[in-house]
Amino acid sequence: MEQSKPRAKGPPMRQACWSKSHHQSQLPLFAGLTNLLDMGHQAAANETRVASDGAQTKNLFGVDRDETKIAQAAIDYRLEDHQVSDMESIKALLRNFLDDVNEPQTERSSYFDGLLSQWLSIWRTDRTHSILVYVLGDRSEQYGNRTLDFKDLDDIDKVKTRFLEQQCLQHGVCLYLSKMTSAINTNPNDALEVKMAINLHEIRDLSGALRINKPVSARRESLIQQSILKERYHQQIARQNPYPSPTENASPRQIDTAKSFQDWVLVIMPEGYQFKFLTDNADPEELHDWIKTQSASIQLLEKDLAAADPNLRWGLTLACEAQLKNISMWLETFHGPNSSHQDLQESVRQSGMLETVFHASLRLQDADLVQKAVALGPRRLSLTMWEEVGSTMELSHFPLYQNSLNQTLLNIDSLQDRYIVLHSIRVGFEKQNLPQESKETIYDWIQDRIEQSFNEIGRVEENDGAILVLIAKRFARPTIVNRIVDFAARHSSHLAFAIEFAFSLYDELVANTMDAGSVRYALAAILSITIPTLCMQGSHDWSLPQGFQNSASVNALSQDSQMLQADRMARLVRCCLTVGLYNEEHALLRHMWVVASVADTPTLQNVFLPYLKLLLVVMRDHHIPLTKQIYQWQFQQVISLFITRFIGKEPKPLSADLNCPPLGCANPSRPYGCPTCLELDAFLVDPRRKSADVKGGIDAPEHVATQIQGTDYLQMTVVSHSAAQMQSTIRITKNITKSEESDARHDLWKEKVMKANDMIQAICGDAEWKILLGEKYDECMGLKAVRADEDSHCNVY
Repeated sequence: MEQSKPRAKGPPMRQACWSKSHHQSQLPLFAGLTNLLDMGHQAAANETRVASDGAQTKNLFGVDRDETKIAQAAIDYRLEDHQVSDMESIKALLRNFLDDVNEPQTERSSYFDGLLSQWLSIWRTDRTHSILVYVLGDRSEQYGNRTLDFKDLDDIDKVKTRFLEQQCLQHGVCLYLSKMTSAINTNPNDALEVKMAINLHEIRDLSGALRINKPVSARRESLIQQSILKERYHQQIARQNPYPSPTENASPRQIDTAKSFQDWVLVIMPEGYQFKFLTDNADPEELHDWIKTQSASIQLLEKDLAAADPNLRWGLTLACEAQLKNISMWLETFHGPNSSHQDLQESVRQSGMLETVFHASLRLQDADLVQKAVALGPRRLSLTMWEEVGSTMELSHFPLYQNSLNQTLLNIDSLQDRYIVLHSIRVGFEKQNLPQESKETIYDWIQDRIEQSFNEIGRVEENDGAILVLIAKRFARPTIVNRIVDFAARHSSHLAFAIEFAFSLYDELVANTMDAGSVRYALAAILSITIPTLCMQGSHDWSLPQGFQNSASVNALSQDSQMLQADRMARLVRCCLTVGLYNEEHALLRHMWVVASVADTPTLQNVFLPYLKLLLVVMRDHHIPLTKQIYQWQFQQVISLFITRFIGKEPKPLSADLNCPPLGCANPSRPYGCPTCLELDAFLVDPRRKSADVKGGIDAPEHVATQIQGTDYLQMTVVSHSAAQMQSTIRITKNITKSEESDARHDLWKEKVMKANDMIQAICGDAEWKILLGEKYDECMGLKAVRADEDSHCNVY
């Protein structure tokens, strides 16, 4: 067998041969296939003609000729009546050659080597031809959806595969066995054309090892047998509809034009493309592990990096880019915090993969790759990763990263996130053993980026208030305080942010960790803006969520939030007193008085009672007299409203029913009875009267005694008896006792009184309450506003 020659960079006359004009690069119009439908078969005929002409040309040369020249001559053998590209010619010649291989033919290997060389020459300048696909079998879906295995190939396909494997090895070309699924349908815009979707899957090497398991899209131009799918499609359509077109009066037949085919194929690709192909289509988890392992082998120092294996660096870069594509595709389907639990878990996994790529890009010192990784989500990178940016950023490398980092920071729209990134870079940089003067460049850049953030950040969050104070504390440029105050003032309409900023300043003032004059200035400036804004907002909605207000299992988180509101309002008063903003202090106290007047019962209990307790502490700390009127108003208003709304009006006690049956002398012949009995019955049936005086004649006592005889609940007493005036007065008393059964409504009211007592006494003792409530002490503590009997002044406390 003649040995193929070593692969050359290219034949000397390659450019001259391949730069012919289109009219010199044509194939004859030749109908080489028969029994085809009338639609769309010209391309198949052209392909067959190219292969036929190439085979004729090949036989003109002996086996001792140069293999590249043989193939080039075959490609250039074209008549001028049809146009075709060099790549199409190569594929047609390859198809013709492979279709003709039934047994090993070593004397023809030089010709095949020449075709491979010409294909590789094209691939080096045009990467669209990176893979070639050869369909195995007899073109009738011979293997279908069977288990993919080289051992299951027919003998002829085994011969072709082994021959092709041998030739590929000599030229640095890789060969794989794969399944191919093709979905074909008629193009709705052109009845003579078809649409194809080709996917390779379960790609294995010839030893059977699985290399890629997910579907890989392939271009139709990759097929060596360019017309095989189109022919098969039209043949199926013809079998499905073998009749001529319908007549004018007949309705057209409905045909299902969508078809799908299963084949086994050989996938051929240059060795230089193999790694990119495998990484682009690898399982993300496997790619993640590979990147992690390989990046660990690259040293951090520049001299070691320069000496690193260039193939390793190239491969690691390709793998990182492929993984970034995988992460980017996943992010397009992620819906953020509202996603399912499973998606949130996947988000954590994707963040880990992104960190691995970011770590590798730092090891590679690839600024573009760093920027691509960060662009997918700076918040997905941990503080450790940003510290590593600083630890790998020697002064000589800083220009390499500066533009990428500037762009990254510009894409971070949160002050807190920007600060965290910059601070982490600083921490990492300070871990290096470098002289202080070498660090100044990085420090200046960090401070410039932070100050630039004040011009670029358009929104703030509550935590940004504390971040501003950290910036003033750790980056103490002379102008930083003024820049910070201006920034806070611009965003003071975000009250939670402004208040958090004020509290953080106050904490630093108390701890004496910053310049007291600067802190007092900043605190007074932000409070003078925030307090009026707060007071203009009207009443706050500090109530518990709907549905929980009357529930025994009140939302604990909401209660904590209400307690926080109480603490904030008292702390705001303390801050105003600390910096001498007395107008703002009074405005805030008046505001709380107004808000309390419209608060519901749970808010009075969970916000305003704790607020009073905290406010009392502020008064003690700042030596404010308990008799100061504006503070007394706070306590009087809240306590009176709380008693009225929490305890409620005392229910009236239940009264006894004094109704008795009539006992007079009325009868059918005398329906109303005598006048004395008529008056007696009116008293007996009255449920509210317990006794009454009944007047009658001289015999009235004896008559009434006869009527009530036998009853044990009536008592009769003769008040007067005058024989001269013939009149008597009799007093009748009902001896009905009040029921001793408990009044449940009143008992519940008493329980509320006791609970209210405990909550009020938890604020301060009775002696202080007498001063704080002043003239309203008796009214509040005596429950005058809620007592049923207004004359009762009993103090239940």
